[in-house]
Amino acid sequence: MRKMKIPSLVVAGIAVALLVTACASTSGEPGSASSAAGPTTSASSGVGVATAIDGVYRWSTTEEQAIGTAAEEAIGMVWPDDAIASVPNTFTMTLDNGSFTWEGTATPQVDTGAYTVEGDTLELAWDPPMTWVLTFTYAADDDGTLHLTPKRGVDPVNEFVFTLNPWTKIG
Repeated sequence: MRKMKIPSLVVAGIAVALLVTACASTSGEPGSASSAAGPTTSASSGVGVATAIDGVYRWSTTEEQAIGTAAEEAIGMVWPDDAIASVPNTFTMTLDNGSFTWEGTATPQVDTGAYTVEGDTLELAWDPPMTWVLTFTYAADDDGTLHLTPKRGVDPVNEFVFTLNPWTKIG
């Protein structure tokens, strides 16, 4: 396994380029994914509204998952060698009353935004300058671990990052 050190701005630029490329190659109306029902709310949540999945979650991605056959099977593409620098990565997502913070160990930035939960659907909307709105269905284990499935056109890179491994509830 090789270790590469690339400045975080380069890694962020690569991630944005991959995201733009993935989004540009999507055509038509994506199908919806379904999953086993997790904890639900009876109405749509929003900022300032507690949800059944409020908490702190952690998950990781590995270099092995991002290269070769594993990535191709997981997201339908092979990552360029220079993008592999963003893995391994451990992500922490804090969901708190309709607001979230998201950070990874491979980059120094902390992203923020709003989220909503309706039934078994989780929608994450990043604050500017990011413009991502990602929608997933989720199922929750008894210990609070979340399993996400992409919904409504989540690009392959974000599908890899957010759904390949379950989110373990740590707080």
